[in-house]
Amino acid sequence: MGTKEYSVTEAPIPTHFSKLKSKLALEGWDEGEDRVSMSREGFKSLIEALLRNVEFDEDWYLESYPDVRQGLEKGVIESLHRHYLRLGYYEGRLPGLKSLDLEKYEELNPDILRGAGEMDEAQKKEMLKNHFVEYGYKEGRRVGAV
Repeated sequence: MGTKEYSVTEAPIPTHFSKLKSKLALEGWDEGEDRVSMSREGFKSLIEALLRNVEFDEDWYLESYPDVRQGLEKGVIESLHRHYLRLGYYEGRLPGLKSLDLEKYEELNPDILRGAGEMDEAQKKEMLKNHFVEYGYKEGRRVGAV
């Protein structure tokens, strides 16, 4: 019976910490340092593990990023989700907007609609959504508890 080698992000159970330290090339932990460092690839694998828990909307991603659609059509991109995990996030792309709570976004960022004048609910939601996509995400605007 052989053993399968898993990446840090796909292991069915957590990797033993000593193995994880080695795989990440983690330095400073054993010495009790306040700051630790790791390899670039190790850091990317941790980011990817976190991003796997983010809701990904393939339809929105395709519609929002024409260059990605072209890459998919040409066969340069095999998987939209993999593209987001390995490239898109680092390029500043969003995974979708399904989990964006516009009421919470407005509550946490009241300045967005200040001075915007009279709007019906649909116009207000559209303005909030557009603001988040164009500015809020890049500015690090709060969208919820975190």
